[in-house]
Amino acid sequence: MVNASEEYFLKKIQKLLKEKKYHITAKDYSVSIIRDKTKSRELRKLRYYPHRIIQRAIMLQIEKYFMQTFTDFTCASVK
Repeated sequence: MVNASEEYFLKKIQKLLKEKKYHITAKDYSVSIIRDKTKSRELRKLRYYPHRIIQRAIMLQIEKYFMQTFTDFTCASVK
């Protein structure tokens, strides 16, 4: 849905950010439990629109500084 109307949804994101109406609440996360042989992990994931789009846009701007500053590790938004 979002990919079929990119321009429309990007304008909605832009408006949210300009008007300072963007926020994240606990309800915006989906929660799943991943069980390995010896332990369980809780995975919290934000919805694609608008949260993960905004997160990726921020990471594109600050990734260079993160990679210069922090130790090597992996996470969803970093190559």
